[in-house]
Amino acid sequence: MGNGKVFCIISGILTLVSTFILAFGYEPLTGFAFFGIGFILNLDNIFGDTSSYAVLFGGQNIVVYILVVVLFLFLVSGLIQIAGIKSRVAAIVGSILPIFISLIFISDFYDILFPDPLTNIVSFFWTESVGIMPFHLTAGSLGTMEVSLGTYLLLGGGILGIIGGIIGIE
Repeated sequence: MGNGKVFCIISGILTLVSTFILAFGYEPLTGFAFFGIGFILNLDNIFGDTSSYAVLFGGQNIVVYILVVVLFLFLVSGLIQIAGIKSRVAAIVGSILPIFISLIFISDFYDILFPDPLTNIVSFFWTESVGIMPFHLTAGSLGTMEVSLGTYLLLGGGILGIIGGIIGIE
C-alpha cells in the first residue's frame, strides 16, 4: 500500500472520530458543547425555526438551506477521504471542508481569520451534552469556553487528506 493511501485512511479516521465522537468546543457552565452529532440533533430546530438562524446570516432563509447541505457534506467528508484510496480527487475534495470548518471553529474561538457572520456556523452544532457524548478533551480555554481537541484533530485530518491526495494512490 502506498503512502498516499495510508494518509487517506488515517485522515478519514481522524476526521470521522473528531466529527462524531469528540467535541469541538465546550461550555462547562451550561453543559453545552458543539460537535458533529449536535448538528444532526439540531436539524428539527433548524428547519422549524429557519428565520432565527437566517438572521445570523443576513436574513435570507436560502442561506440556511445551503449551509445545511454544505454541513451534510462536511459530516460525510471523512468517508470521502477514505474513498481517496481509489481517487486522488476524492482525497483532496474530502479534505477541503474539514480544513475550512476547523478554521472557522478556530476563528470563532480566537477571533481571527473570518468575520462574525461566517463564524455563526457554530450555532448549527450547539447542543446539550448527553452522558459522555461528545468526549471532550480540553486543548485550551478562552474565558468560559473550552476549546476541545476535536477541532485540532479535524484540522489535522484535513491536512493529512490533502497530503495523501497530492502524494497519490500508486
